[in-house]
Amino acid sequence: SFATGTRAVFVGDDVAQKYATSTLEDLIALRGDVDWDAMLAQISAYHPLNTRGSGSGSDTDQDSDSGENNSSNNDSEGDSGSGDNNSGVGGSDNASSTESIIISILGDNPYTLTATTTPYLDPGAEIVGTTTTSLITFLNGATTTDFAELDMNVSATTTYKIEYNAILNGNVVATSSRDVIIVPLFTETQQEDTTPPEITLQGDEIIEIETGETYTDPGATATDEIDGNVPVSAYLNDTEITDWSVIDTSTTTSYSIEYRASDSSGNEANVYRTINVVDVGVQN
Repeated sequence: SFATGTRAVFVGDDVAQKYATSTLEDLIALRGDVDWDAMLAQISAYHPLNTRGSGSGSDTDQDSDSGENNSSNNDSEGDSGSGDNNSGVGGSDNASSTESIIISILGDNPYTLTATTTPYLDPGAEIVGTTTTSLITFLNGATTTDFAELDMNVSATTTYKIEYNAILNGNVVATSSRDVIIVPLFTETQQEDTTPPEITLQGDEIIEIETGETYTDPGATATDEIDGNVPVSAYLNDTEITDWSVIDTSTTTSYSIEYRASDSSGNEANVYRTINVVDVGVQN
């Protein structure tokens, strides 16, 4: 063997005997005496100046095995790292997992409501496909939970868009939205309507009936320029008449019947009819 510090290198018996105590620097000057390329390759692998080895290894098989193991380990670590990158959080598996995250809108979409002073209560949404993703709700580009800024008492039809975002590791991985449509209690035309319905009496405005006879009211009709036909109710002494037997014909008297009608804008109209109960025999 050829001695190089504390390591041994097999370079042939003749060379080993002649240069058994030489250092690496001495051997560099002996290029013409040996097959330098072959020997230098072996010496470099085991000389103390080489960073690959340290300590007091005693044979080349052990060092060779160590080198092979290191190489194997390095290859294994490289392959493993590459595999982890592809299949872990940052790899393709994570991309496919985010594609399976779905936001399910609860309730109607679009959601149509009549104008009111009551604050809006959102039915909400839920995330399907994961339990580790948070849900954030946006209104007009800002996060919200109580929807206090959503004006429900509108005078014209108004649409609001509510956006739901699924957040995973600080990133938006899914999004969905709901349209909330608020319809005013009255249309613009109805709000401008100040004209009451028109009531038309059926029969005469003044009716005479003989004592003892049964009174039958001919009724009245009403039409409105916006609502069309509207119902008419009859009142006696501010009480709605449901039975015309309240007209007592057993004695002579007079009754003033009020007919009322109103439209959807709250405009009211009324007309009157007079009913006279007479004793024909007394008149003659």
